[in-house]
Formats: sequence, C-alpha cells, structure tokens
Amino acid sequence: MDDENIICGLAYRCPYNDRLGTCSLFYMEGKSFTEKLVLVEEMDEQGKAEILQQHANCKNKLNGYEKW
Repeated sequence: MDDENIICGLAYRCPYNDRLGTCSLFYMEGKSFTEKLVLVEEMDEQGKAEILQQHANCKNKLNGYEKW
C-alpha cells in the first residue's frame, strides 16, 4: 500500500478513535472526506513523511491503544 493511501485512511478517521490535538491531521476534523482527499493530494512528500512518522510515534499507540 502506498503512503498516500495510508494517509487518506488516517485523514478519514483516527485508527485509535481519538485524534489528538497534536496530530498533524487534526485540522482536517469536521471536513468532508472529499475535502480531506484534496488536502492530502496537495501535500508535499516531506509533509506526508512527517504524518507517517508522527503516526508511528503516536501517543495513543504508545499508551497501549493500538488497534491494528
């Protein structure tokens, strides 16, 4: 699965059911999925890499809330 698909899934909904205010995708809360897709498509590679890194180090995961 490519990174953009993963980020689209993360943008759709937090896999931990609790998007933290410190999440790079928090600003997308309340937007339609179509709007979220457009925002993801507009991201540069560095921004995408930062989101994936932040997800890997998410406090939800580190606090034992990992769902997948």
